Amino acid sequence: MDGLMRVDGVISPMNGLAFAIDIGGSLAKVAYFTLKSGRTLSVCGDDSIDRSESNEEAASDDAELGRLHLGYFETAHIGKCIKFMKERMGDHNSSCMVRATGGGAHKYTDLFAEEKLVFHKLGEMECLVRGCNYVLEHVEDEAFTFDITNTPQRLFHTKPRTFPYLLVNIGSGVSIIKVNSNTSYERVDGSAVGGGTFLGLASLLTHVKRFGDILSMADEGACGNVDMLVKDIYGESTPPSLGLNPDITASCFGKARKAASAKEVIMEQEAAKTISTSPIPSNTPTIDSDNENGTDSMEHDITFDHKENPSSSSTTFKQHSNSTGSKSFFKDNDVLASLVQMICFNIAQIACLNARLHNTDTIYFAGFFIRNHARIMHIITQAVTYWGQERISALFLRHEGYLGAIGSFLGGLDELDRTSPIPQLHALNEQYVSHASNDLLQDSFKFELVQDSCTSFPLLIGKYHADTIDLMTDTPARDYWLECFKNNIDREWKRALAVVKSDHEDEKTIKHRANAFRSTFLKHMEILSADPSAYGELSVRNILELRQQCLREFGFIDIYENVKWKENELAMTEYKNLVYELDGLNHEEEIRLSIYGVLAGNCFDWGAAEVAKKMEEGVIDFHDQRKKIPQYQWLRNNLEEFVSNCMEKKYKKVVVFADNSGADVILGIVPFARTFIKGGSNVIIAANSFPVLNDITYVELKGLVEKLAAIDQIIATALTNGTLTILPNGSGSPCINLKRVSLVLAQKSQNADLVVLEGMGRAIHTNFEGVFGCDSLKVAMIKNKWLAEKLGGSTYDVVCRLDTAEN
Repeated sequence: MDGLMRVDGVISPMNGLAFAIDIGGSLAKVAYFTLKSGRTLSVCGDDSIDRSESNEEAASDDAELGRLHLGYFETAHIGKCIKFMKERMGDHNSSCMVRATGGGAHKYTDLFAEEKLVFHKLGEMECLVRGCNYVLEHVEDEAFTFDITNTPQRLFHTKPRTFPYLLVNIGSGVSIIKVNSNTSYERVDGSAVGGGTFLGLASLLTHVKRFGDILSMADEGACGNVDMLVKDIYGESTPPSLGLNPDITASCFGKARKAASAKEVIMEQEAAKTISTSPIPSNTPTIDSDNENGTDSMEHDITFDHKENPSSSSTTFKQHSNSTGSKSFFKDNDVLASLVQMICFNIAQIACLNARLHNTDTIYFAGFFIRNHARIMHIITQAVTYWGQERISALFLRHEGYLGAIGSFLGGLDELDRTSPIPQLHALNEQYVSHASNDLLQDSFKFELVQDSCTSFPLLIGKYHADTIDLMTDTPARDYWLECFKNNIDREWKRALAVVKSDHEDEKTIKHRANAFRSTFLKHMEILSADPSAYGELSVRNILELRQQCLREFGFIDIYENVKWKENELAMTEYKNLVYELDGLNHEEEIRLSIYGVLAGNCFDWGAAEVAKKMEEGVIDFHDQRKKIPQYQWLRNNLEEFVSNCMEKKYKKVVVFADNSGADVILGIVPFARTFIKGGSNVIIAANSFPVLNDITYVELKGLVEKLAAIDQIIATALTNGTLTILPNGSGSPCINLKRVSLVLAQKSQNADLVVLEGMGRAIHTNFEGVFGCDSLKVAMIKNKWLAEKLGGSTYDVVCRLDTAEN
């Protein structure tokens, strides 16, 4: 159904509609599209008119939603890869085009033809560039610099992508591409020394075959045991005139020469022992002997058997058993560590020379050789810093191995039959929840396709960063929030257990899914505790979104559905008396009391552990809370300034980002909006597109407002004449990134002169420092003790922050 924006349903992969493959010498990277089906809520638009003028209607139906998977096979098993694709195509074989790039797209043409797959070849460089430009523009926190000494080690690149840049793709070999724009590029250089070289030499030197095993062993090695360092040539007192650190590598594998000589000596000694028991002649060279020239024999301190302290000194050679069981003068770990460094040094130096030659200071390193491996990124970063003289930046990509596959997936439309089904990737939400890999496919990444386009909120100005607290650099804050989410998971688990059973599912099955949800989320918390940058920039917003992914993955669409229904029904009974009270006030007093109502309603938040228990016990009362609002500490109090502005400016269009269901929206936000409507304003209330906690969704709010219209003539008239509009905000989180709001909300909000953000998630955790080209009001009750203390207050303190456009 066209024009459909849906809320996620139960995930169940269906037949793939589109496949793309990037077949390299070692790996075949696959990008494929599947469908997930289940009960969803949707917002149906009328495609016969412009979307900006459409009137959406709520509906509930069964739907199939898109997911893009990225994974890989070893090219040696390309037959298994083809089998994998055919199984997922099912009956769609004849209509499902396989878009292919890389050398294997030419090598295996006949094999695909034998399997009766429709096969379309695309240019390798074209796909790499298209894929790179796409992920840099559309995938959040894609590019980063790397510092192995920091925690976290990744620093995500927030600056917009600029042209030109170099793309260094490290596969079996190396391609260096200068990218001038989205459509202009040229391959400017390359190298035969790449990932294939690394695997080949590693196999020859150690007989270890698998890439992952090689890197794991290299991590345990010390390249200084195999490489010749500057101090091995000059001693500890390296002349300052060289401008070289004594501990940097002067020659990769340079110490292998002396080891070879030492081996010959030992062999001669062993042979001599079998012939004679006489002492070794005094003129026979020994392991520790030096020749007269000193440096040629590398007489300076060398060791081949330490790894705990690579910089320690010894003059002892020791034999070790390598992976083949034979004797060697080097540990395999040290050999592989040296090999990784040699390959990375070579690639980085060539890249820097090309960056200078082509006048660019940005290099993106990609390809499956990197695999986000710390040692590889560290060495490349060090090398680029050195050869680039700190003027060239080495950046890496979280999805570095899939650029060709993504570019192939997106490409070739002009050359293909337009009926060949391929989704348009307007926006992607990355999914971190994975099930077991299928056969030989390594399922590494998944994205859910956002059916409706997302865009930046038009009233943002200046540099915008959604998250207020930086969990990447604030270690105490990071530790607190990770532990907080771990401790609160049982509350969500109990909610999942309490969902209404379907006709075909028993309690045992629901418990199994709920347990899977809990264990999966806790596993992700362990990953983020060990590596906070594993999934991009860490924030409260991203952890909340990750928890929702885990719920959806195991079929829990809206675990607060029943809670919200009960809260809405209860609040509806109090609405009529509340607005009657407000109508008895003058306009200034009504504005003031409606703000109190917003703050009081915001207390009804299941996302705050301190409040959730009281809500379960039913001890929170809206009217009681509203009476207490003036008595609470105001951490930011611009209330009177706001009231004065409302009286003087007469705002023409107000956009309100709503928070919770129940009393929050029915007794807080709607009466607040109603006050402005009475004063002559047009009001947009933006609610979540997807369910989370007890936050009100667009579909729910639209239905509630229609019910309120039946008992409130002001709301009924406002809906009829368009002075009140309910819209989806494009989010499924208590927080909101205003760089990704629904297109219809962005279009309708362009000429607003007041933006109101309500709740801890939307106004404090995110957007507290956001700057708008119009007046903005951020209102919230602080229901988390840690956050309140961080802001210099206590639980239940309130914030009412006004920022005017003039300021």
